[in-house]
Amino acid sequence: MPRPKPSVHTLMLAAAGICSLWAGHIVQYQLLVPDEELRIRFLEKTGHGYLPWALPVAIMAGLFAAAAAAALGYARERRSGNPLPSPLSSGLKVAGAQVGGFLALETAERMVAGAHLDSLGWRALILSTGVQVLGAAVATLVLLVIGTLGAALTPLPGSKLPRRAAEWMPQAPTALHCRSTLWTRPFAPRGPPQVLTV
Repeated sequence: MPRPKPSVHTLMLAAAGICSLWAGHIVQYQLLVPDEELRIRFLEKTGHGYLPWALPVAIMAGLFAAAAAAALGYARERRSGNPLPSPLSSGLKVAGAQVGGFLALETAERMVAGAHLDSLGWRALILSTGVQVLGAAVATLVLLVIGTLGAALTPLPGSKLPRRAAEWMPQAPTALHCRSTLWTRPFAPRGPPQVLTV
C-alpha cells in the first residue's frame, strides 16, 4: 500500500523546524559560552564545525516555510470548509519535532566528533531545550502572521473571487449583453441638423 504524500502544511512545519533548529543552535551556544574564542573551540570539539555551512540550508528552509504559509493562507481564504490546523497544534508539532531533533543531533554530533555525551550537561540541556521551544513558538507566530497576510492578498486577474468579494464587486456587462442591448434598443428618429433647417 503506497504511503500518502506529506501535505504542504506538514512540509511547511518541517522546514520551519529546520530553520528554527539552526537558529536555536546559534543562540543557545552564545548563551552557554559567551566568549567567542572559547565558543569556537567548544563547537569544533563537540562536532559543531558545520554550523556556518548549514546557514544556506536554514535560509532556504525558512524561505520555503514562509512561501508555503502565504500560499496556504491565500488558498484557505478562497476555499471554505478546508480549515488548517490550529496554531497551537502546529506550534506543539514544531516544538516536539525541534526538541527531538535537537537531542538526536547533539548526540550524533558528539559521537562523530568522539566527544563525551556528558559534555552537554544538565544546565546546558535545560537551557537548550527552552531555547528550542521558544524558537518553535516564534516560528509558529511568524508563519501565522504570514498566512494572515497571504489570506488578505488580492486575487490575480482572471482568478476566481472569494464569495464575500463577489457579493459586492460590480458586475461588468458582457459582450453578448452589450450586443443584445444595442440591437434591441429602439432607434429614435433623427431630423436634419439645425444648421440645415430653414
